[in-house]
Amino acid sequence: MDEMNYGQLWQSAKDELKTEVEYTRLDVAEKASVMLSWVAIIAVVAILAACVVFCLAWACLHWLTAATGSVAAATAIVVAALVVLALIFYGYRKTLIINPVTRSITKLFLSRDEE
Repeated sequence: MDEMNYGQLWQSAKDELKTEVEYTRLDVAEKASVMLSWVAIIAVVAILAACVVFCLAWACLHWLTAATGSVAAATAIVVAALVVLALIFYGYRKTLIINPVTRSITKLFLSRDEE
């Protein structure tokens, strides 16, 4: 009788372990797909933002050329403005990029789904 109980206990433990392994695999797959979708969305938004910045810089260049009468001066002004924006973005990279990404990844991997 004890043999049967130990056998059932061992089989139950094996079944539970298989279930936990399968759940973990599904959980990792879900979280990986969420992260990849974030990466895809961020890539598309970054490309669109780069296009917008390029078009705005081009428009400012034409407007400043008409205002200053010099293509070289207008180009220098636009380039200086873009460098200043890049430096500001670099200065706030922790607030704008690092902290939100870290928070999102931590929330994604450390949150436990309520059952």
